[in-house]
Amino acid sequence: MLICPECAGEIALAGAGCARCGWKLERRGGVPVLLSESDRNDPFFVEYLQNYDRIAADDLTKSIQDERYARAQAAKLRDYLGTLSGLRVCDVGVGRGLLFSHLAASDARSLTAVDISLAYLIQLPDRDRHRIVIANAENLPFVEEFDLLVASDVLEHVSNVGNFLVSVNRALPLGGRFVVRVPLEESLMAYSRWLGCPYKFVHLRAFTKRGLRLLLESAGFEVTRFRFDGFERSRARTLVTRYARIKRMFLEELDRRYSGRHEAEIPNVLGALLMRPIEIAAIATKRSSLAWSVPAAVR
Repeated sequence: MLICPECAGEIALAGAGCARCGWKLERRGGVPVLLSESDRNDPFFVEYLQNYDRIAADDLTKSIQDERYARAQAAKLRDYLGTLSGLRVCDVGVGRGLLFSHLAASDARSLTAVDISLAYLIQLPDRDRHRIVIANAENLPFVEEFDLLVASDVLEHVSNVGNFLVSVNRALPLGGRFVVRVPLEESLMAYSRWLGCPYKFVHLRAFTKRGLRLLLESAGFEVTRFRFDGFERSRARTLVTRYARIKRMFLEELDRRYSGRHEAEIPNVLGALLMRPIEIAAIATKRSSLAWSVPAAVR
């Protein structure tokens, strides 16, 4: 069910808005804007949105991430999802659409793309065949709408983790799957404005395996599997870098086996043996629903 982002009453994208509270449905570049009036009038959210519009513009001009790394990571995440046949799938935080392209090529029953940035959404391939919406990840306007929700490189960006996870829980039925990928044990120093980071909001928190499990369990999910991935030779393990001969053999073997490809394409078991993983993905299932209500400040 699609709900009003303001009062949580049921709405339809073909309508003009919400008959219950008077919220108006707007469109930007033909894309429905499912943002509450509370968000639209919140100075913090407005600044946050402007920040991510700037990031999207820069990213689409020249990929912020290494292109080969990003494509390898999208392909691996698609593999983690397994068969999508007949499933209602949602991709939250589509970014440049690398994972979305894989999902669009599947036989999923339906596919919804969500992002806060219009620039990312309007460049998606075959977007007219799928549901594309602008929405706040902390207030996803869906109730038991999807069988699978994927969020890659989102959880570290949101301002309120609890809001996001309540929204995800609400958007899935019992037994629905949530697949989330985040940076693993990341230093946040690269995001300091004092050290040259050009953006005010980037990664706001770091994650460990234990911390991610506890967070998801507290949000009504059971983690069924973790996957460790994201490899770069600059993050070779100490055993590899301590001895010059081993380091040379390691680099030569990478070049021989993966000539013309990125080391992120290495199978996870071998990659984790030689390098410290950059990212962790959790495959989780919704086991319980959270009691939620529209905040008093929004009513």
